[in-house]
Amino acid sequence: MPSKFIKHQIQDLKKEQENQVQLLKQKQKSDEAAKRLQDEIQFIKAQKVQLQQKIKQEAEQFRDWKASREKELLQASLIVVVKGKMCGSLGRPFGCLGNFRGSSSWRTVILFFVLA
Repeated sequence: MPSKFIKHQIQDLKKEQENQVQLLKQKQKSDEAAKRLQDEIQFIKAQKVQLQQKIKQEAEQFRDWKASREKELLQASLIVVVKGKMCGSLGRPFGCLGNFRGSSSWRTVILFFVLA
């Protein structure tokens, strides 16, 4: 029959084994949680890159749109009116700017932009 000392040692070893099993389970859970968090971090980083690319693309589209609108304005037809008369009808090309010397005094040139 085993002695009390051996029984006590066996009980201690069983408790230690149970503790190690519990620690191993906790470690596995911690490792799984760490893996999930790493996966989430990678997903968030990928989302960040996609958002940055989308922001860059939208900024480029806006710049292109703005340049297109500015080009349209530059290509717009200018009608210059001088006291009710068009600049072209006075023998001057369209787009003349500034003040114009009329028959007796300086007249202010008013510009109207008409999109072609």
